[in-house]
Amino acid sequence: MLTATLLKILLKLKYIRGSFSNVQTESDDPEWSVNIKRGLLSLGVINFEERRSLDPVSRMLNTGRLPQDQTEIYSVMEPSIGGECETVYNVRPLLDSSSGEPRMFVTKTRNYMKCLNRASFTNNIYHGHTCAECEKDRTEPVKSGSQIHYVILGNKREYLVESIIAESQHVFTPYSEKGGNVATYINQTLILTGVKEQQERVSLRSPKRQPSDLLAQLPGQRKQQQQQESSQEQESSSQEQPERRRQLVSRDQQQSSQQRRRQQRRRQRQEQQEQQQSQEEQQRSLQKIDKLLHTLSTFTDVTIQEEAGPFVLTLLEEYQKADDIVLRQLFQKYCSERNPSNPQIRRIRKIFLDMLPFIGTFVSGDILSEAISNNKITPEEAMSYFSILTFASKPDIRLAQKLLIF
Repeated sequence: MLTATLLKILLKLKYIRGSFSNVQTESDDPEWSVNIKRGLLSLGVINFEERRSLDPVSRMLNTGRLPQDQTEIYSVMEPSIGGECETVYNVRPLLDSSSGEPRMFVTKTRNYMKCLNRASFTNNIYHGHTCAECEKDRTEPVKSGSQIHYVILGNKREYLVESIIAESQHVFTPYSEKGGNVATYINQTLILTGVKEQQERVSLRSPKRQPSDLLAQLPGQRKQQQQQESSQEQESSSQEQPERRRQLVSRDQQQSSQQRRRQQRRRQRQEQQEQQQSQEEQQRSLQKIDKLLHTLSTFTDVTIQEEAGPFVLTLLEEYQKADDIVLRQLFQKYCSERNPSNPQIRRIRKIFLDMLPFIGTFVSGDILSEAISNNKITPEEAMSYFSILTFASKPDIRLAQKLLIF
């Protein structure tokens, strides 16, 4: 609850042509909370103007639509949460035949081996100095790589970001005779679920100016200093007189009953907030899956395009996290007819039903069995879905009974 409360603390910024400036946060916002917000802002950096280009000849900005099937590739130095590094852009135009609106599929690949600065802090029991003669043999303990995919509505002058999928990996290889390494894989997905005009100006109680490079600020030495101060306080407290200790114990006993009452009231408030958050989570999950279905519909309009791959995996993850209420609402929305007249709804219906058996849960089997009973899907579709469900599901007695009935 504390984490959610701190992450809701406002920040103020300017966002012009894909670049952030004048970033301000509350002075009491913890550094880790500010770092998470820096990471979200970092995903929103989009450089169509090729600022700080690394190409020999920088091209002029295309003010209109890109010709169909023409891909642009260029390299720039770009700030991010991990550092200011070389970033390769791959911009490919799309055309949604159902709406006729221009779209772009943008992929950013970050090269962490070519950075002006990196967010890093190293602390270990070994000490040494840099060897100028050994520079060619030096290896970095941490190797990172990241790629960000954007689906953007509009052109390079006027656009709206509909979805962002960021995938990255970080591999740490410590100095050890036994070898080995530690790897972390990260997936961040943002789906636009609504747009509204900002009516009120954002004002901060105690604004604190933040650097515009979005680089993460690591605790580093400050954390060590806090640990030293904490150990000194513990040493001084151990030297207190016994009488002083008895006074502290007596005071703690008096406060314990008050704390228990406060904790009971706090638990009641938390239960109410959790119930409200559960409903909000359902709504967010519904909007996210709905947006993913529409995005995949665009990528499978005529042929299945390679960009659909990451969205399929993300959709499957969202299916697995969603509860039965969300899945039933989506089924009712898109599968109430066998053959919808709208071609986009037909594609979305097929994608929704094709993905449903791969969840392999009782809910997916229950929804499909109800669809058969209510004549919502054809016998051929039912055979295909139940064949997948039989091999994709985890052992579940309720699901087994449901399958045996049909």
